[in-house]
Amino acid sequence: MKEILTYNYLSSRMDWFKYGLVSAVFAFLVGLYGYSLSIASDRICFFIPAPFAAFLVNGLMWKWTFKKEEDYKVGNVISIALIGTPIIHYFTFVLLGLGRIICYELTGDCTDYSGKPESILSVLSYSFFQALITVYKSGIITIAIGILIGYFILKSSKFDNQKS
Repeated sequence: MKEILTYNYLSSRMDWFKYGLVSAVFAFLVGLYGYSLSIASDRICFFIPAPFAAFLVNGLMWKWTFKKEEDYKVGNVISIALIGTPIIHYFTFVLLGLGRIICYELTGDCTDYSGKPESILSVLSYSFFQALITVYKSGIITIAIGILIGYFILKSSKFDNQKS
């Protein structure tokens, strides 16, 4: 049985899937780190929505960007990381907000600081500002991780290996 994240498993997958999967693993690890911070513990479970956001955004951006052999350039990897990082952060906060709305509807818990439930409009707008703050605080690290993962996938790609 093939294990996830082994070299054989990853080498047999399409590049967009590899980039999305490895990004999701790193997003999970960064989410665990965010959960371990004292200011966020017991309230913000980044490690739940962050892998979904990273897989969807990075995987789809890779799929849309790298369609031909000529597209396999480091500049495209950098652009995916620069554009994808704020989108992933925003999507993560939107998923967290929607999770709080669902939690409120199911249990009556998960309200904001005023004791009232959030609305979808407030989730969409607050998520934008939360994403701006997190990109400001941790954007350099997450952009660098995205570039490194993309560079690894780019160099291990079948297109790149055919040119050599």
